Amino acid sequence: MPIAMKKSNVVGFNRSRETKEQALERLFQDHAPALRGFLRLRMAAANATEHEDILQDVFMRLAKMDGLSSRLPAGRSDNQSFVIKVANNLILDIERRRKVRSNYLENQGEQLKEQIVSTISPDVEVQSRRELEQTKKVLMAMKPRWRDSFILHRFGNKSYLEIAQHMGVSSSQIEKYIRQAVKRLRSAAVEIRGVK
Repeated sequence: MPIAMKKSNVVGFNRSRETKEQALERLFQDHAPALRGFLRLRMAAANATEHEDILQDVFMRLAKMDGLSSRLPAGRSDNQSFVIKVANNLILDIERRRKVRSNYLENQGEQLKEQIVSTISPDVEVQSRRELEQTKKVLMAMKPRWRDSFILHRFGNKSYLEIAQHMGVSSSQIEKYIRQAVKRLRSAAVEIRGVK
């Protein structure tokens, strides 16, 4: 009666008879931990989810390779080098795509900026500056508490409570100040631009 042995322990085991699924399963079992370590080192800025995505993409690439079993070197460490090489090539592809995309967006942003600047007529620019100056005058003419509350809330990103603590009044009082400031600015906008 023959002795049962694992295929991987048999000397001269022919890997070419191994199916692609078996080869992938063996590669994953043998090399996924080492590949995760490589990804943590190679992509230090990435998080664990990105590492797992890359790991999955590596095995997806391996699954798409024709004749995977015959392409695998015989030794376990050689297989690990092969898997890490596939991972490194994938990372290089990702970095290249990111760089191309970044350059494209940067160029598009510059072109858009140039288009906007070139489409603004001098009349519109002068009118916008005039409206801004008049709005500043309205703000400066407001009661100081209204103006300060409005500016701290809208431009300082402060909450009513924070402004109230800073000014030594209640939150409801700050709400009233801001409401008055907005009401005054809206009526000024009607006067300045004729906008309701």
